[in-house]
Amino acid sequence: MSASATRTRSLTAANTYTDVVSVTRKLRADILQVLDHYGYFSADCAEDIIHDLRLMIDEEILDSVELTWRAYGSHSVLAAFRYDVISGDIAFADNRPGGIPYRPDLKNARFNVVVGYNAAGRKLSTTDKQSLGFKLTWGPAGHFDYSAGSWSSDRYYVSNRIGLQRLAFNRASS
Repeated sequence: MSASATRTRSLTAANTYTDVVSVTRKLRADILQVLDHYGYFSADCAEDIIHDLRLMIDEEILDSVELTWRAYGSHSVLAAFRYDVISGDIAFADNRPGGIPYRPDLKNARFNVVVGYNAAGRKLSTTDKQSLGFKLTWGPAGHFDYSAGSWSSDRYYVSNRIGLQRLAFNRASS
């Protein structure tokens, strides 16, 4: 039995599926670290999230994904990690995944995985998106307030011409 490591696309020069898998394995490690810290969702749900994000990256419809924490009843973000999709000639070193610290104040926070589609992704209808084989239903995220902090570059997950830049949201001390 043999398997092909490349999926072809008619619209753009394709990244190899192996590169997409390599990059999303690091995102998977981060999501599993969140699961280990807080237990917000099941391991099966974490795998479904990664499956869908891998599809979005492979289909070139994802701009970013955020892991966010908010206090219940509030739009104010307590903490977040954003992963911006980067492609082309990437001049950044590939970093190890993880390093998401446990914070006791986030144990009872509201956790969300927020997907940001690029222009191609925003043009797809809900039916078109579901026909890609998503395991989860991705709906509107609502309002998130980032005014109480700032973003800083944290890590890069890179494989050849595809990658994710991880940014950390740091809430200002009161």
